[in-house]
Amino acid sequence: MSRARPPYTLTRNLKATTALLAAASAKEVLPVLGIRKVRVRAKTSAAATLKVRAVRPDSATATVSGNPVDVALAANTENVIEMTLCGEAFIEVEILMGVGNGTVTYVDVFFETAD
Repeated sequence: MSRARPPYTLTRNLKATTALLAAASAKEVLPVLGIRKVRVRAKTSAAATLKVRAVRPDSATATVSGNPVDVALAANTENVIEMTLCGEAFIEVEILMGVGNGTVTYVDVFFETAD
């Protein structure tokens, strides 16, 4: 049996109204120890890419393998990415803008724990 933890809206580097230049990115690292599954919903005003990566125990270096496939964000269109965790303590959520400048509309993170 699993249970959900309250969702979290990112409020630092990826908070709503954060402006990003073309080809620029912004990231936030979140603690996820004890979480079994993460769902990230995001929307931006211009085309972008949503990335979610497990982070090594130093909480500074994203892992290279075992991460979900990056998800394209069309302008003003929500998309979602999910990741199943296996004991990782941190994840990094990143938005990489495409060829145009844009702003973050929102990035919401949903957590599911294993009992």
